[in-house]
Amino acid sequence: MKFSGTELRRFAVVAFVALLVFSLTGGEALAHEIVLDFPQQVESGEEVEIEFFFGHHPDVADVEHSFFATLEDNAELMVINEEGELTELDFNLVEDSYKASFTPDGEGLYWVVAIGPRGVVDRSDRDPSGGMQLRYYDAKAPLLVGNVDQITAFETPLGVEFIGEIDSLTVGEEISLELDYDGELVSNQEVTIVGPNDRVEQVTTNDEGVLNFTFPEEGRWFIHVGNVTDLERQGEDYAEASTEIVEYDRVRYNSALYLEVEERLGFFQRLFRFFRRIFGW
Repeated sequence: MKFSGTELRRFAVVAFVALLVFSLTGGEALAHEIVLDFPQQVESGEEVEIEFFFGHHPDVADVEHSFFATLEDNAELMVINEEGELTELDFNLVEDSYKASFTPDGEGLYWVVAIGPRGVVDRSDRDPSGGMQLRYYDAKAPLLVGNVDQITAFETPLGVEFIGEIDSLTVGEEISLELDYDGELVSNQEVTIVGPNDRVEQVTTNDEGVLNFTFPEEGRWFIHVGNVTDLERQGEDYAEASTEIVEYDRVRYNSALYLEVEERLGFFQRLFRFFRRIFGW
């Protein structure tokens, strides 16, 4: 089963991309998201410093926003290995971001995941996203330890995320990822992709919920779904930045994926990687 932006499904998902507004002075994206930053390629036994904050990609923390301060008590930061083993990380506020450290004890693929429940936000005066929204701001990024030839974006505790196989994170290579909500695919959904130097592109998942994209340059890329809203989920939770319990009539997700793209490998490098994958070198 898959979701479509134009068809009625079990969850009646309303999905659309958040508007990215750019300042006149530097092209800074003003949409809010969880920014997750760390070196994505390390060696076994090497300590990794992980940083995250609520603000604007790529490096502007919104410390004045009430949600920023609540992350210290409410956010979850974890690392998940290929076997599905989960390690929860403690983090501390250092200046304008939250920081943690993780030391992988073996080679392989890990995913770093940040989950930020914002509470119930009253948007009943807005259309079409209105209502009493239980909001989540989430992010994930791969951690490649040692020689990792293929990246599997497997399912994590995130409600909305991209999953699938990534053969190569290099310039000129196409990736194909499925946009997943609660085990279902989200088709015909606009996605915002922000590259180095704030290069912005809009793409759409196809009828099968698949995003296809080719990276035109190296650097850090940010793949963002700004609003996936489930109109069929209701309940009670804490109001934003409050201890008051209020009712909500929908759940809304803001989800980010961060990928480090390398320059295209030369012929002999690609040949070596091919044989290493085949023979397990």
